[in-house]
Formats: sequence, structure tokens, C-alpha cells
Amino acid sequence: MSTIETPHSAISFAPPAQWHDHDHHGHVVQFYSEDEFLVDAISRFFGVSLAAGDAAIVLATKTHREGIARKLKERGLDVTSSELKGRYFALDAAETLSLFMLDGIPDVVRFRAVIGGVLEQAKATAGDRARATVFGEMVALLWAAGKRDAAIRLEELWNDLAQTHAFSLRCAYPMADFHREEHSAAFRAICEQHSGVIPGESYTSLASEADRLRNITYLQQKAQALETERAERKLIQRSLQRREAELADFLENALEGVEQVGANQKILWANKAVLKLLGYSAEEYVNHNLADFYLDRNVFDRFWQKLMRGEEIYDFPAQLKRRDGSLRDVLIRSNPVWERGKLVYTRSFVRDVTEQKRVEQALRESEAQLRSAKEELEILVEQRTSALRRLSAHVLSLQDLERRRIARELHDSFGQYLAALKLNIEMLRQAPANQKLWSQ
Repeated sequence: MSTIETPHSAISFAPPAQWHDHDHHGHVVQFYSEDEFLVDAISRFFGVSLAAGDAAIVLATKTHREGIARKLKERGLDVTSSELKGRYFALDAAETLSLFMLDGIPDVVRFRAVIGGVLEQAKATAGDRARATVFGEMVALLWAAGKRDAAIRLEELWNDLAQTHAFSLRCAYPMADFHREEHSAAFRAICEQHSGVIPGESYTSLASEADRLRNITYLQQKAQALETERAERKLIQRSLQRREAELADFLENALEGVEQVGANQKILWANKAVLKLLGYSAEEYVNHNLADFYLDRNVFDRFWQKLMRGEEIYDFPAQLKRRDGSLRDVLIRSNPVWERGKLVYTRSFVRDVTEQKRVEQALRESEAQLRSAKEELEILVEQRTSALRRLSAHVLSLQDLERRRIARELHDSFGQYLAALKLNIEMLRQAPANQKLWSQ
């Protein structure tokens, strides 16, 4: 810790930092990972300025304002003292930012009025020969809020203001805010708006040039490895996206109905086949309660209770209402998706069996008609068989009677013949001319 004599007292301050601390027209950006590192760096930045009799302006969050003030006090610079009170300005970054934002973009007129006014006040208080050092987090707040264009525009306004005002500006961004590849272009744009860039503590905290060069080599190797992994990951992502697209197309355009239903019984998604089957548009069907489309609520309740018990459902029969009021017979196959014991959604396949039901009904009716015709035919055959039996019996009876009649007639005729023959024989025996013949 070194000290310099001032007209008022001896003030201790930190050794000068190597990162652009003496450039009074510099616009430097500081990247950091830990708040404590940033607070220490900015306190050193202000320590040099305040010890030299210059003004310091803090445009930061409450946490960082308090941390910087604490660190300065540890370095022997009490910002609440009367000696520094007129040269140290601590302003809230969000409140100051709101004074010159217009429709989400920093307004140049308001910015020059607000920030230019603060710089002029600091110069008037510290003296005409004094310079101003500024630490600002307003750009970081805009970036964190997703207003990237506004953040870069604010950096440009600081550069424009430096053309008419003498100050040294230190901006700061947490490295965690640049964690995605899509941030690369904006990250470079931010760096280009600054006259100097201070890396994060993983580099600046290294003690020697050899360590820093070694660290650069490590970072280059890591960057190369990450670039290779990024290229491979892109290939994998494209493959996954292609497969996801194919699967989405397969489900969306499948000929069989597919739908998802949430734990609240509301339809999350349905493919074209379901919408075509029931005649609804996606807006008329999705996000509505599934039970509303069942003809019988009791049938739906039985279906849902099975799912709540964790059952896998196969060919569950139901009748669904179409938009035109007609009905469709369907068979449903469904199973639930659970996560930590809670139902997330159900996935169902809905198959239209209306035509099959119609054919089955027609077949049942035909079978019933056939059975009825068969029974009628059997009755008729039985009737005809009975009649034939009766006719056969009658015929047999008539035949028997006829045989008897013929037998009687034959018996009577033969008897008469025999009697006549006997009479003739007797007459021949009694004739004198035949006695000799009969005696032989």
C-alpha cells in the first residue's frame, strides 16, 4: 500500500493497476465472473483517481455501490468523508437509466442532458483541472434484460459523449451473460465499442507473463476442442432435428388418430386424423375438455379411471360426437405418462370403427334373418314331413284295403271256379260213356 500527500491529509491507495487505469479518455470494458473480483478491480480504478484529486462517478447496482465503497474504505479512502464527499458520486444504475430511455432505446438528447450534467457537476466540484473516472453498469442491465441493441447503442452514446467531455469510463459485464454461441456477434460488437478490453479474473489474476501466455495456450486448445465439439454437436443436432421432424410428420399425418391429453383432461394436441374424424378445427378441439366429446360421460369416467390407476388400455370402445352432431364409434389405445408420481399427460391412438360396426350390425341382422328363415323352413319342412307321413300312412292304408279287396275278390272267383270244376267233374263221372274211362 502506497501513500501520497494531499493538501488535507495523507491518503493510502492501492498500487496502480495495469489495465488502462491512466487513460483519461479510455472507454474500457471489464469482464468478470465473481462480484468480489469486480468490486476489487473498480476500487483500484477509483483509488488511483481519487488519490490524484480527480472525481469518481459510480453508476452501479446497490450491491456493487456498497462493495466499492467498502473496498475504498479498506484502502484508506472513506467516500463519506468531507474530503471526498464532493468528488465521489454514487448513483443507482437502474434509476439513472430510466431517465434517458425512450421506447426501450437510449435517447441521445436525454442521455447527454443526464450524463453530461453529472460529468459537469463532478468537474465543477472537483475543480477545473480535475478529471472524471466513471464506472457504469447500465449497459449490463440492458443486456441482462435482453435489450442487446439498446446496450450497444448506449455504448455508442458514451463514445459520442467522450468527444465533448473528458472522462475515463469503465464498463462491466458478467461473463455468465455470454454463455451461448448466439451471443458471439453481439459480444464482438461490444468489444469493438471499447478502446480496451479487460479479460475475466481467470486471466488477469495470473501473476506472471509466462503464466498468462500458458493460459492463452490452454484457452486456444480449449477453444479448438470446443469448436470441434460444436461442429459435431451441430451435426448431431441437425440429425436429431431431422428425426424429430420426421417423427412429427409421421404423427401429424398418420392415418390413425393420435392425441395427447393433459392431467386436467384438456386436449394438448391432436393430429389431422382425429380432427378429420370428428370434423373439428384445431382451435375447436385442442385445449377443450376431452369429456365434452364423449356421448356417454360414464364411459369417459371409466376410461379416465383406468388411466389414473396406471393401466394400459387396449381397444377401449367409445362413441364420440362429431361437429355435425353425428356419432363415430372408436376403439382407443392409451397409456399415461407419469413423472415423480404425477400424471403429466396421456397418449392415445384413436381408431375409427364406425364402418366396421355398421358391417358387424348388418352381419348380425343378416344372421338373425337367416336364423329366422331357417326356423321358418324347419317348421315348414316339419309340417310337410308330417303331411307326407300322414299321406304315406293313408296310402299304405289304402294299399292294404285294396289288397284285401283284391284277395277277397280273388278268393270268391277261384272258389266259384273250383265249384264249377267239381260240378263238371261229377257230371263227367256220372256219364255212362265215361265209366270205362274212370274205371281205368
